Amino acid sequence: MKGRLLFLFLPVFFIMGISSQSRAQSNLRQSVCVVRANIESSTASNLMSYSLWLSRNGERDASRGIASLAKGGFGSGVVIEKGGKLYVLTNSHVVGIGETVDLEFENVSETKEISGLSVVYQDDKADLALLKLPDDSGVAPIVLSDKALNDGDEVWSAGFPGLSGNPSWQVGQGIVSNVSLRIPNNDFAYIQHTAQVDRGSSGGPLLVKTSGGYEVVGLNTLKVFEREAVNLSIPVFIMKQALEKSGADDYVSPVQSHLLAIDTLDVNDYGRLYDRMPDSVLCHQKELFEQGYYLEGMAVVVNYAAENNLPKKYTKRPSSRVTSTNRDRDYIGLDRDLDFTHSPIIDASVWDFKDGGSFELGLGYEFGILNYMTTGFSLSVVAFRKIEEEEAGSSEWPWGGQVEIDDGYRESKFHVGPQFQVFLGGQVPIALRRVELIPYITPDLGFGAAGESVENFMFYGMKTGVKLCFPADRKAMFMFGLGYSFQHYKVFGYGDINGKQKFNTNGLSLRIGVVF
Repeated sequence: MKGRLLFLFLPVFFIMGISSQSRAQSNLRQSVCVVRANIESSTASNLMSYSLWLSRNGERDASRGIASLAKGGFGSGVVIEKGGKLYVLTNSHVVGIGETVDLEFENVSETKEISGLSVVYQDDKADLALLKLPDDSGVAPIVLSDKALNDGDEVWSAGFPGLSGNPSWQVGQGIVSNVSLRIPNNDFAYIQHTAQVDRGSSGGPLLVKTSGGYEVVGLNTLKVFEREAVNLSIPVFIMKQALEKSGADDYVSPVQSHLLAIDTLDVNDYGRLYDRMPDSVLCHQKELFEQGYYLEGMAVVVNYAAENNLPKKYTKRPSSRVTSTNRDRDYIGLDRDLDFTHSPIIDASVWDFKDGGSFELGLGYEFGILNYMTTGFSLSVVAFRKIEEEEAGSSEWPWGGQVEIDDGYRESKFHVGPQFQVFLGGQVPIALRRVELIPYITPDLGFGAAGESVENFMFYGMKTGVKLCFPADRKAMFMFGLGYSFQHYKVFGYGDINGKQKFNTNGLSLRIGVVF
């Protein structure tokens, strides 16, 4: 008789077990939701421009990360309770840059939608975000567990991984394979487990079963694709810390602050600021990129510029700096905002070829002013060639010395001295993709001393020609200029140079430099 009773009770217990599990999973659907961030189209477009800029600058991982933020998507979240109020916990990377967030609770027969929720807490480093639910949301919270996990404990995952591009409900079962997985540069240890986690599961809960249903022990955040069934969850004590920090109604997340910093700038303006950053800022940005904090890494440039009061003109107009890869590489046309200001130069001129050639060679400095003006100075050595004697019918020797010819000889020498000059003129920058072609004209004025008796002189004139600038590295470019030089010289007092008190020079002008 006892055997029969046992036989009868076993199916009953089995059916009751199935019913209990079904109710628990049904309740679970009221507590786990789809999370979709709402991203402004203009913001998404601007971020895609930043993604392209990063790719051109060799930051491939950061480029993909920013593009992922711009595209948005969906993830999962879990309802929890704090102080009688309901919230949804999810991952920061699920919320991303969304100004508001929409939720979907999918029961077996219907879908409940809650739209326009605000983010009341977001921690990009811990990868946690908290959304505040309305009082009449009609959803059920899950308890945050106090249970201490051990290796080998049975755990469950729940969420909405993608299926054909749409969220699809999934509950998975596994074990804790490493209760304390340490990852470099992370402030806490993850829970490593084998319960199913796929794309879209991010932000969903890691659960343990209790007599009353489920309790949350973690929040799924990462999946390691290089190994089989290696899924990572944020431990529940980190989630509880996030709850304690939240609550302000006027809360602005750091992610939104980082976004605001770069979203107010055109990508070309950002490139302009980037080119002016000290190496310490760029190294800090690189470290953030390597840790996966792409938005924060982009923001450090703008924050540094604001803290150090960089001129506003750097953030107003599109940059055309030829050394920066952020500019449109195919752009050809008038450059209305040439982005260099100073250049050490080597200045040289050669003239009077018919008399054997005289020259000047000097060092100077050139400054750009208001894009279409240039000024500077140079200190030169000038050498005037004097022909002492020339027999009729002799051939000319271009660079001095004595040469024997059939019917005589000639002798010439240079009268050498220093001269100083300043110049102020105009230029018209023309962008040819990543190269600049710059026609210029620069009137000049100067003084010096030369001649057999070291006569003082003054001069004025002009140089006109074309400069070609092309990239050297991120912060500099090479400049090469070729043009025409005209100068009028006047000797002070009763002295002369080569028997002349006034004379003109016409010749070839050469200018080379490195522009910063």
